[in-house]
Amino acid sequence: MFDFFQSLTQKKENPVQQQNSYSIPQLAQSNTNYTPTPNPFGYDSGFANVPKDIMKPKINNKKKTNPNKAVLAMLVDRSGSMSSMGNEVSAGCNEYLNTQRTNDAKNETSTHVIFSVFSNDYNKLRSDKLEKQPQVTDQEVYPTGGTALYDSIAQLIRDTLATIDEMEEAPGQVGIFILTDGHENQSRCWTKDMVAKQIKLLEGEPYKWQFYFAAANQDAMTAGEGLGMKRDQCIKWGSDSANMKRAFKTSSEAFTRQKCGYSSSYTVAERQSCQSYD
Repeated sequence: MFDFFQSLTQKKENPVQQQNSYSIPQLAQSNTNYTPTPNPFGYDSGFANVPKDIMKPKINNKKKTNPNKAVLAMLVDRSGSMSSMGNEVSAGCNEYLNTQRTNDAKNETSTHVIFSVFSNDYNKLRSDKLEKQPQVTDQEVYPTGGTALYDSIAQLIRDTLATIDEMEEAPGQVGIFILTDGHENQSRCWTKDMVAKQIKLLEGEPYKWQFYFAAANQDAMTAGEGLGMKRDQCIKWGSDSANMKRAFKTSSEAFTRQKCGYSSSYTVAERQSCQSYD
């Protein structure tokens, strides 16, 4: 792993490649033993609390559902291969969230956002009402390590369930957005089949969660469907920073449609926009 990270550092010294990358202090060392990772920001980190089996949400019939309240959980890849995206990762995250801020103000709705990143480890960076949250920084999405996708999805779902349990009112909508540029290669607890069963459970009655999967360097629709997600809510983005940013934009628009009660499937135009090369 040291050799892998060293190779990334050496690449950044190339003046041509430096245009699409950036150099800032590493957020967390790679974690292969599933113990909490040192994190200068004090956020939840690592896989020490990753669930071991399928999670079934608690049903509280006494809790009222607020149709104007939504929960959005974002899981963004910060593995080493994302280094070529430069600061467009943070820019894409902020465009997604700024769109939600604007729409909440316009529609008098409220969105609680859980924002997490993953590589070899998992970091929940924040969980609060969107209007209280700061902009995503380059440090928070700094690339390093491999891709523990399955374990990270499980951890994100666990965090989302815990957040909803603590709310006085149940949200009318729950959306899970996952963005990655590669394939699973580091998970140790959860398998593809486990993730698919978990997502299918949450997509069904009475939960009706919506999952969005944006992926590069693979058939995103087939890959997402294999993880239990609806095929029309999976989108492939061309592996460059411009297409990645468009994937954030179109995914935010899809979630807005979900909150408004419209179809949250990606449109043909949205799919085409994420495969264009300027």
